[in-house]
Amino acid sequence: MPIFLSFFLTLCAVAWFFYGLLIKDIYVMLPNVLGFIFGMAQMILYIIYKKPKNAISDEKMKNASLNKEPELEEVKMMDEITIAG
Repeated sequence: MPIFLSFFLTLCAVAWFFYGLLIKDIYVMLPNVLGFIFGMAQMILYIIYKKPKNAISDEKMKNASLNKEPELEEVKMMDEITIAG
């Protein structure tokens, strides 16, 4: 989930909490206190467990090396194995 979505959902919970506070309605305030707490927890977990940019580029590099076309020597060895087999 994108961090900006979590941030704006938390911001929305804060806005609704203050609206509930303004009209003195506990049934509007209470769920939005929980929404704020869960939103903050979600953003903290995102910050803790996000992948560093180096890990992403290393992962892309690893995938690129796995998807490369076989070199000429590898193709000759595969042909020899196929012929001999």
